[in-house]
Amino acid sequence: LNVYDLLALKTGRVSAGLIIHCSPSTMAEVGYLKEWASEIADERVLITIPDVPSDALSFVVDLAALKRIRDDNPEISEDPVALKELSSREQGLADLLEEELIELTEPGPSGPTWYWKGEAYEINDSKTMNQLLSSICDDLYPKAPHIHNELINRYQISGAVVTAVKKIAAELLRGSQEERLGLEGNGPEVSIFKAVYEKTGIYRGSGDAWKLHDPGQPDGSNIGPAWAAITEYVQSCNRTSKPLSDLFVELQARPYGMRAAMVRLLVWTVLIRNRDNICL
Repeated sequence: LNVYDLLALKTGRVSAGLIIHCSPSTMAEVGYLKEWASEIADERVLITIPDVPSDALSFVVDLAALKRIRDDNPEISEDPVALKELSSREQGLADLLEEELIELTEPGPSGPTWYWKGEAYEINDSKTMNQLLSSICDDLYPKAPHIHNELINRYQISGAVVTAVKKIAAELLRGSQEERLGLEGNGPEVSIFKAVYEKTGIYRGSGDAWKLHDPGQPDGSNIGPAWAAITEYVQSCNRTSKPLSDLFVELQARPYGMRAAMVRLLVWTVLIRNRDNICL
């Protein structure tokens, strides 16, 4: 199993991290997987391995067989007795599979052993798991902004969020000096604005007007490092033109680890903040 192939997603970008939940069918596979996991040194990869074999694969195979029976025999849909029997078996297997997957993925005394950088960790509860994950993320992405908003913290965003981002950018370009850019209601643009601009302090009141500011100190949102990286990149274009795509790649990689949507919004924000000194 090549973890580097798994880390490369379908779109060609690199994943921020990967958790591999293993489902060995025999004790021999348990031993092999533990040996394999102890050799994986990539910091972006977490692996879980149970101490005993799992029946998950057999349940998946049986469910696939029942699905094939249903697909190959459309007349079953016209036989209430046969359909009820088939559906009952499918549901029973689905329930067993769900229970098995919980055992394979959930922390607990009988849960799997977690491996990171070749080291084994006994994770007996959700609190310990979250502490481990948090520690790993802090280690890998110390310069990541702390933006608590699921709408903008995505690689791919919905049409509604695209529209919301355009509204925010349009108001910033217009030079709105209103609190919260004059945005009202509970739409996605308000939610995003609060998380990215209000809580970070980069849009705040100054005298009688509200406007963009550089990140202040202390920088509780940790938005300063990414802001500085964008500013430095733009300033480096004084003599030689550079594509913004290079900056996007840099901010999505370590040590920033920003989502694509957030990268675009913050880049535009820094450009607008410095528009008197920048020519695109």
